[in-house]
Amino acid sequence: MSFAMYKPGQGYWTRVLTAVFAGVLVLAAAAWLYGQALLIPLPDRAWITSYGSAVDFEPGQQVELLGEAVIGQRATLGTATIETLEAGQSGGTITVVDPQLNEGAIRSQVEALRTQAGQVTALSGGVRGVPIIERIYVQGAMVVLTVLVGAAAIMYFVAIKKSSVDFLIATDGEMKKVNWSTRKDILNSTWVVIGASALLGLYLFGFDTAFAIFFEAIGVLDI
Repeated sequence: MSFAMYKPGQGYWTRVLTAVFAGVLVLAAAAWLYGQALLIPLPDRAWITSYGSAVDFEPGQQVELLGEAVIGQRATLGTATIETLEAGQSGGTITVVDPQLNEGAIRSQVEALRTQAGQVTALSGGVRGVPIIERIYVQGAMVVLTVLVGAAAIMYFVAIKKSSVDFLIATDGEMKKVNWSTRKDILNSTWVVIGASALLGLYLFGFDTAFAIFFEAIGVLDI
């Protein structure tokens, strides 16, 4: 299959304007997909959460994931390994990897951590997933892919495919046969439309006012 431009120079404006309109549609589709990418579920690489008390956490240390406290006791939901932490005087932020949850347990149930030394700290703000890839990269990839595919399709149908190009060239030829109105005719027609619209508006306003006065006079309408 040849990728050379078919009949270059013929049907110029029809082909250009078709490409422009199609390009606007492609950009609109890319913008829509950019927003839809926010709904794509991405697998988590790690979990991140905040804790509110001073605990001896260390990177590489395994911790137990605990659930809600019931009568002073917390159920063990699984285990995870500490990846990084930002510790302060009264808590900090911790990132864990390789979470292993017990059967039936889910991430949103995790409300505390317990170290191997038995220290327990409650979590604040819940446990958030860290996606395996930044969502902005997924959005950008979808936009770029849409634009590239759209541009290739436009190029193919507007410049390469013989049947569609011949149709556009024939359309351009038919457009040249149209007897276009002159500037003076367009201005005169525009003023006629404006004048007719104004007269029609006044006519309807007059009838509306007359009926309002009539119905008010006979007591049907209270203004």
